[in-house]
Amino acid sequence: MQKKIKPSNKIKKTGLAPGTLVFTGDQKVNRPQVTELIYNQNSIKESLISSKAPLTIHSPQTDFVTWYDIRGLHDLALIENFGKFFNIHYLVLEDIANTRQISKIEEYENGVFIVVNAITESTNESLITTEQIAIFVGDGFVLSFQEDEFDQFELLRKRLNDDKGKIRSKKAEYLAYSLLDMMVDKYIETINKIENDLYDLENEIIFNPVFRNKIKLYEYKHQLLIIRKAIYPLREALSRVMRVESVIFDNSIKLYLRDLYDHTHQVIDKADFLREIVTNLQETYSAELNNKTNHVIRVLTIISTIFIPLTFVVGLYGMNFKYMPELDWQYGYYYCLGFMGLLFICFLYYFKRKKWL
Repeated sequence: MQKKIKPSNKIKKTGLAPGTLVFTGDQKVNRPQVTELIYNQNSIKESLISSKAPLTIHSPQTDFVTWYDIRGLHDLALIENFGKFFNIHYLVLEDIANTRQISKIEEYENGVFIVVNAITESTNESLITTEQIAIFVGDGFVLSFQEDEFDQFELLRKRLNDDKGKIRSKKAEYLAYSLLDMMVDKYIETINKIENDLYDLENEIIFNPVFRNKIKLYEYKHQLLIIRKAIYPLREALSRVMRVESVIFDNSIKLYLRDLYDHTHQVIDKADFLREIVTNLQETYSAELNNKTNHVIRVLTIISTIFIPLTFVVGLYGMNFKYMPELDWQYGYYYCLGFMGLLFICFLYYFKRKKWL
């Protein structure tokens, strides 16, 4: 049975003042989970804060990076508490609770607000699902808000605990870049998988065009549209960030953002290229299906052409006339069969010469 999804609360925002917190998405977790990570190059402390316990938020410490990861956006009081503690603009809090945002990067006086529509895990491999990830990076701290219970940043958290790479030696803005990089890498991984699947599907369509191929092509086309729709605004946002002065992203971080911009550009180019391949494969599928149909019709036509004169002969001698000289021949039956066999062989020879068989 298909799981019912609770209707969106988006309509409730109509007529409300700007900055009013209204959760507009679908509740995907029962209770929000908050993970606190405080680290520098020499040490790291990770804590899982229970939603039942009173929330204790720590101020960023000198020479440390503080990262709060919140999974589940329906608890508006929790979002508001973080907003008040870190002095986050009320419009940012409104956008965090509104899960219908496009990917964007916005500058504020005390930080940078980032929204990304990230690919999330799906039980159905033929579907691509996305969730909204909101990130606010300030002086010495990063807040990340995930819509789904699936942890997008589990591998990054493991890298931090294992002290792999250079994240521990960098500032909060590098952590924000690393979060973005993980989400873009997921897009690259997904689109590369689609590319490999399309090449396999191409051989299947050429040698065995069946109806399920047509369904797969429409699914891939839809997936590519989702990818392009999600990542195109992110590319434009990264382009704007690299052109203007930022209170958080200095020139050293912009080098990494430029590399991230190149990756988003590659994903968009490949998505457009693969959409062309899907269109070509749809045309190939139709052509192969027509060829297959034409071949069947040709075979049936040849069979009909061969048996029409044979049917005529059989019908001629099946008439109930009293005087038919051939009926009195001793070997008339064998002559008739021989003549019909000769006609059959002549037709086959003719069709072979014409390369219709």
